Amino acid sequence: MSRLPQELVDHIIDHLYDDLPTLRTCAAVCSQWLPPSRVHLFSKVQLDLGPQDGSCERLLIILDAAPQLVPCVKELRIVADCSQSQDSEDAIPDSTAIFLPILLKTFTHVRRLELTASEAFTPASWDTLPHPIRQSFESLFHAPSLVYVRLGLWAFRSWNLLLSMFAHSPSIRGLALREIEFSDYDIGPYDGDQPMTPPLLEFLTLDYVECSGVQDEWARRPWGIDGVREFRLAHSAERCGLTLLHALGDSLEHLHLKPGTSKPEPMSLKGCPNLRSLRLTVEDYPDIWFCVLDILSTIAPDAPLERIAIEFFIDPKHLQCWPDLDAALTRFQSLRDVAIGVFAPRTAPEFQKVSDEMESIDGKGVLRVYQLALRSHVQRVCSGLTPSISRFEECL
Repeated sequence: MSRLPQELVDHIIDHLYDDLPTLRTCAAVCSQWLPPSRVHLFSKVQLDLGPQDGSCERLLIILDAAPQLVPCVKELRIVADCSQSQDSEDAIPDSTAIFLPILLKTFTHVRRLELTASEAFTPASWDTLPHPIRQSFESLFHAPSLVYVRLGLWAFRSWNLLLSMFAHSPSIRGLALREIEFSDYDIGPYDGDQPMTPPLLEFLTLDYVECSGVQDEWARRPWGIDGVREFRLAHSAERCGLTLLHALGDSLEHLHLKPGTSKPEPMSLKGCPNLRSLRLTVEDYPDIWFCVLDILSTIAPDAPLERIAIEFFIDPKHLQCWPDLDAALTRFQSLRDVAIGVFAPRTAPEFQKVSDEMESIDGKGVLRVYQLALRSHVQRVCSGLTPSISRFEECL
């Protein structure tokens, strides 16, 4: 049987990158199909650390037998089951504490790391993890290949402890924190003479994060957040966010604010003169219209703002201020794309009302109205407004 050109084989398998059953079948076709199939099969690895789990030992055996697989692992997601015991180290078996540190040392090409506690009502204490595992995680944070870290559902003693884990992580460009709590807001002593090679972050997300003290910690550490180009603040303390926005200043180009259902704090974007895109995700709150208009009013008309997306997770029958929003948006001279998301199908009167009452923006040909909860539309909005964040995260 004649062989297919390798370029065609690679193209076919690249098209199937997220279809694991088909990739397994392709890997078994012939030796020509095995290497490219293996690249995608092992590109994303998830390890579940639980009382009965043996995935670390099994994966270590596989990588020892086939070391050529090690460079294939680009994304690593670790889920630690700390639900059985928050006060002891019994939730994770001794075998995992032995094999995981060995396994993590083999991941020399990992670019993205997600470390989360198993889904629970409250974040798990970082101290619940056995010391060898905590140490191995912190060593992985220093890997030269690592560019993105996401931590979720953890409780740390302080911001000082969290930031100190990245004191020697110069390759990291993106940091995402989700549902992070702190038990001690005393920032504690900091040795400014201690040698550090911290990340020079380009994008940062804080989702459901207790922000108290973060601005003080970042201000006194050479963390280099003044190079952050993309920032998302969701369901966190806006007062802290305002302080961080001031610290980011000239470097910030893409901003996503998601206040939640509580009353948002007044937030000014005057200190972000190079903002190119703004995304606002707002939920049902009596004065949310005024909050949106106040935020837009703090942006100068001659700012380089090109794209705005506003998602209204609100009953569309309660949206009555489209002419005011139209007037606020027509101020911006560089605007070339306005996306408005509403909870209404295209045939509903509330959907058509948006373009009817935003005549000025619609007349410029820059208005796009889309139905929320349709994944394809949200993905397109995300990719344009926060390109780096979208490249590392799914847009939900």
